[in-house]
Amino acid sequence: MAHFIPYKKTLDAAYIARFFFQNVVRLHGVPKSINSDRDSNSTGFSPFEVVYKTSSRHVVDLVDLLGKKNFQAKRMVEEVQAIHEVVRANITEANAKYKIITDEHHQKKLFQVGDEVMAFLRKEHFLVGTYSKLQPKKNDIYEFHSEKMNEGKHSRTSSSKKRGNDEDMIQELAEEYIVSKNM
Repeated sequence: MAHFIPYKKTLDAAYIARFFFQNVVRLHGVPKSINSDRDSNSTGFSPFEVVYKTSSRHVVDLVDLLGKKNFQAKRMVEEVQAIHEVVRANITEANAKYKIITDEHHQKKLFQVGDEVMAFLRKEHFLVGTYSKLQPKKNDIYEFHSEKMNEGKHSRTSSSKKRGNDEDMIQELAEEYIVSKNM
């Protein structure tokens, strides 16, 4: 949930904290956690540190001056590559955590061939000019005829003969718009 609260001037930290408690905590209570992927928690490093290791080193510091080799340049490249590997691992770990949290709320819809399902068809699934809000709805009970549930294209037959050819209108019927008849 997002709260968009307008304010007119730049605020200091104390005022923002008071503002947060007056407008968010008062309405919903103290949140258990605040999720954000816009800070360094997912990578473990600040953006500057990811790019430049620790402090900014200018190109002039790494250039060969008068034939002298600079061994810091090679070491710096190795350090930056090592940090990039750590950041990649941290991002992969953070994405895995986000996936686990997201998958807790996802329910996979599994249907067997011959199951009857209720399809709620929206106007986006009809050809332009064939749908009108004054026409009868095309919601109906359908029988499933496909073994390939996750491919997005399913064949089905309607249990009642409604006017219009809606057999070709649904691309991802099983994944998005089906509710089982038994529910």
